Amino acid sequence: MITTSEELKEVCQRFATQSFVTIDTEFLREHTFYSKLCLIQVASLEEAVLIDPLIKDLDLKPFFELLQNKDVVKVFHSGRQDIEIFYNMTKQIPFPVFDTQIAAMVLGYGDCVGYQQLVMDLLRIEIDKGMQITDWSKRPLSQAQVRYALSDVTHLRDIYLKVKEKIELLNRSSWIEEEMNELYDKNIYEPSPEKIASKLKYNFKSKQAKYIYQDLYLWREEKAKKHNLPRRQVMKDEVMQDIARAHPKSIEELSTLRSILPSFLKKHKAQEVLDVVNLALSKKAEDFYPLPQEKQNVIGNKNLMSILHLLLDMIAGKEKIASKLIGTHDDLYSFVYEIGEPSFMSGWRYDIFGRYAELIKKGKMGIFYDPEQKSVLFSEI
Repeated sequence: MITTSEELKEVCQRFATQSFVTIDTEFLREHTFYSKLCLIQVASLEEAVLIDPLIKDLDLKPFFELLQNKDVVKVFHSGRQDIEIFYNMTKQIPFPVFDTQIAAMVLGYGDCVGYQQLVMDLLRIEIDKGMQITDWSKRPLSQAQVRYALSDVTHLRDIYLKVKEKIELLNRSSWIEEEMNELYDKNIYEPSPEKIASKLKYNFKSKQAKYIYQDLYLWREEKAKKHNLPRRQVMKDEVMQDIARAHPKSIEELSTLRSILPSFLKKHKAQEVLDVVNLALSKKAEDFYPLPQEKQNVIGNKNLMSILHLLLDMIAGKEKIASKLIGTHDDLYSFVYEIGEPSFMSGWRYDIFGRYAELIKKGKMGIFYDPEQKSVLFSEI
């Protein structure tokens, strides 16, 4: 366990001589907007350590420098949350990184394969995940917690070596490089208001309600960030939805909503919410971020969607790769209805799927059933 700045500096100097290190974190987020970092686990081929970020005056600068060391690959499993924590602390994204969950999808282990399953499949080791629910902010850590935390990065080290070897044997290193490049997008960890608005689910028919909900959601996001509170503690989704539908203009109108508690009306937040609603009501449509296009259901296009889904499943099976990594239902929808350009229209995805999707859309590829092989086949016309 690293508890002093001098120890951390020395161990990071040793890690800086390695070709890769595996990294994991333990954190809490139940009562805050930003994750509270409680423990950092790091391993190389030669050693594994725990860094205690809760130690007062511990200088994490050597570790942050390691995260930016271009000669050392930082290996995570499903690392977006870990990377987000480090980004929020430093405003820098670790580089270069390798995510074993994404790599496992490229190797056909299914969509978003869990760490526990990967350890079992590749290392034949069963992990007790009971430690996940412990409070990692409490000190001292138990011996069981220490063993569990260290095993996360030592098992990850062995997984990385096996996965990397398989990737290289299949000549898919360039695929992995493309996927990892997406992890360097700052919008993942600090999305712009426009990005947030584009991801919202608008469960309203009224455009006015959608616009009010958009402004309420963005107001809540800023409020949660400013006070480091969970979003639901600022305002629950269902309350925002009720307000968006009813668009109350006064405290009296707000008090008539069933989801509004009397305690809410006594707080300054009630007037803030009304100010957001009234401002939204005074704005024009062009003053809001664009709403998602309504889903279309043209019969011919629905048939094309069905064929493309079949093609996607077939190619995913043939390539032994998770279908979700090639493309999702929304990607296919965007392609069919020509809403933007889906990711499978470039890079390795285009090579194995996109070019065939184009041929089908242009009517230049046929589909038939082979009774001898008992399989569906596609053939260029």
